[in-house]
Amino acid sequence: MLDYGPAWLAFRWLSLVDQIYIKLCRIRALEEAPDERMVADAPRDEYLGIINYCLVGLMKDEGTLPTAEAVVREPSVLESLDCGDILGRYDAAASRALGLLAKKDHDYGAAWRGMAVSSITDQMIVKILRVKHILDSPRRLAAADSLPAQFMDILNYCLFSLILIEEH
Repeated sequence: MLDYGPAWLAFRWLSLVDQIYIKLCRIRALEEAPDERMVADAPRDEYLGIINYCLVGLMKDEGTLPTAEAVVREPSVLESLDCGDILGRYDAAASRALGLLAKKDHDYGAAWRGMAVSSITDQMIVKILRVKHILDSPRRLAAADSLPAQFMDILNYCLFSLILIEEH
C-alpha cells in the first residue's frame, strides 16, 4: 500500500486469478526442477504473494471497494480511499482466513502434516483452475464453491506449505 497504493483494485477477477496461477506454476516448476532456478525468489516468496492475492480477492469480493471498471474509468478514485481502512480490511480478511484454518485443522486432525508439499501445490492448482471455471460459468454457485471459499482454501494451503517447508 505504501509503495503502490490500492492500484490492485484495477485487476479484473480473471487477472487476479491469473496472478495466483502464475505463482503456482512457478512453485510447481521449482518443485520439479529446483536446480534450474534462474530468478533468486524462493518458493516462500511465491507463497507469500499468493496469500496476498487471496486476501485482495477476499476484499474485492466484499463489494464495498471500487470495481476494476470504476478504477480504470476514473483512476483518481484511488486517491480518495483511506489507506488505514484498506489495511483494516486486509487484516480482517486475514483474520477470517486464519479462523477458518483453525477450524479445518481441528476437523481434519492436521492431516496436511502428512502431505507432501508438492501434493499441496497440486491441490492449489486444482482450486485455482476451479476458480477460472467459476468465473466462466453462468450458473449460480453453492456457497462451498464460492470465490471467497476457494481463496480461503488456497491461502490456507499456502500456510500449510510454508509451515512444512520451515519444519523440514
